[in-house]
Amino acid sequence: MDTPGQNRQTATLLRPHDFALRVFPADQRCPIIVLPVFFINLTNLFTGDTMTSPNPYAATAADLNQPQLVGELATLGQRFGASFIDGLIAIVLAVPFWAMTGFFEVLSHGGQVDYFFAVKGMAWGLASFLLVHTYFLHKNGQTIGKKLLKIAIVTTDGAKPSLLTLLVKRYLPVFLIRLVPFVGNLLGLVDVCFIFREDRRCLHDLIAGTKVIKSA
Repeated sequence: MDTPGQNRQTATLLRPHDFALRVFPADQRCPIIVLPVFFINLTNLFTGDTMTSPNPYAATAADLNQPQLVGELATLGQRFGASFIDGLIAIVLAVPFWAMTGFFEVLSHGGQVDYFFAVKGMAWGLASFLLVHTYFLHKNGQTIGKKLLKIAIVTTDGAKPSLLTLLVKRYLPVFLIRLVPFVGNLLGLVDVCFIFREDRRCLHDLIAGTKVIKSA
């Protein structure tokens, strides 16, 4: 029979979607909670994660004498600095799109862009992101900004994540959620605020099972 201490320890072994659904009762859930849960389960269809609860009695990698590549967490300054650099790159790459679609002309006349324009802009942004960062993500789990600030994305046990995991689970949900009017912007703010957790994992890190560490 498990001791009370063991029961408490087992109860804390929750995946992100388990945590959200247990903490918030059905009548108190809102899109801010439901959308991440939806994307977590949707992206698992592509990556093969069954989302089963972890077995506290299963052998760990350490038990099997497998090396662990766990490093020191990246600082908040490094995380924000890398995001700033990547954001500047995204803006530079967006200029041709804005020029071709008459975006600057619309702004000069005080007009507003419609939702379809936002969708096209997001598609351009995603394509540009893949063009610029895919190689570095595949090689070292880094964007250009992360490479310059000497930090890298790893799984929670310190291994290099696959490119598919990074693209489908860590980045694609963020791009898609931003297309949801109002909720997308609000959830983007929530995503950023999660970095102030003790483990400095944003919402997209929880979805993908990743964290960001300092690299050599």
